[in-house]
Amino acid sequence: MAGLKQKPIDFAFKMLAIRDYGEAELRAKMEAKGYALADLDPAIGALKQKNFLNDRVYIGKIIEKYTLKSPSGKAFIKNFFEQKGIKKEQYEAVLDQVNERTTAKLAFQMKFKPIKKTENPSKIRQKAANYLQTKGFDYDIIVEILNEEIKGDIDYEQ
Repeated sequence: MAGLKQKPIDFAFKMLAIRDYGEAELRAKMEAKGYALADLDPAIGALKQKNFLNDRVYIGKIIEKYTLKSPSGKAFIKNFFEQKGIKKEQYEAVLDQVNERTTAKLAFQMKFKPIKKTENPSKIRQKAANYLQTKGFDYDIIVEILNEEIKGDIDYEQ
């Protein structure tokens, strides 16, 4: 801990005050800051014991965010968890309960509703398809939502 004035637990509290972290991500931040591995385990353990660091709660908050506030597909959410160091077995059961069709419909409605009658349906379909694709939704679900939400005879089959 040469040169570090702040204790690992204090640094962790500072990081958690800014936003939520998963255990792996917080551990990586602390390692990058220069804390010794021997100092990390007691700090992480204390945070977990007092429930300041709980991966199940973190996973629930992320899934809520990406299904209700900023709706995204399962592929997007899985990628997010992988980037944050969350193991598949930790989030898989919770993510399986997400109805991707409902989430895709919500994403579409939040971004594109109401549709003005003067707008060109084919342009809206294309914009919506691109948007939903970048949010990680499957092709079949995108086509289904677009056919339901936008009236018009445009076929996306190529």
